[in-house]
Amino acid sequence: MLLLGLLAAGALGTSVGCSATPRGATSAQASEPSFSGPYAAEYARNYREAPNDEVRQILFDEHVSEAEAQQIIEEYRDCLESRGITLVKYDDTGSQLEGDPARMEPGDMEDLIEGCSESSGERHVLSLFQITRSVPGNDFSPALLVSCLIRAGIVPEDFTAQDYEEGLLDSIHPPAELYEPAGQETREKIEACSASPETSFR
Repeated sequence: MLLLGLLAAGALGTSVGCSATPRGATSAQASEPSFSGPYAAEYARNYREAPNDEVRQILFDEHVSEAEAQQIIEEYRDCLESRGITLVKYDDTGSQLEGDPARMEPGDMEDLIEGCSESSGERHVLSLFQITRSVPGNDFSPALLVSCLIRAGIVPEDFTAQDYEEGLLDSIHPPAELYEPAGQETREKIEACSASPETSFR
């Protein structure tokens, strides 16, 4: 379960617009590239699930650059703003969002965020950008992550790596609640542990 975009089980409607065709591909229906790096499975899955050719082009070379990540953040920001949600912050420590109550019904914010995350490519690109920088060899350790979550005080001390792998973190902190204002601090702690499990909250 990858926590970086929430984070845990990943991922939201405007398209990111017209797009170029990935190098070596002729259309969105072209054969999937042969990914071979440490995150080959993750790149393949996100390539298949990408909302458009622009996002597929970013993923095609199995590398997300700083400029490409920033491009996706701006697409995400524009989508959110069109729906009355302000992206206050988006960096390695997490994201902060504020909704305009006059422009949405109570409870709609989570669905709008998920819609923009999906259509902009945020959930497909930025989690890979973050995880490949923080854990480049894909040697993710649930035990290290759980130790960090315990240090952060968001799971009990008897919470185990097996509990995490069985999805029990979602039972303690339902993802829907993490996108509400009251869940922001917890969400940012989860994101910090996900990005740097060995050093966060020491």
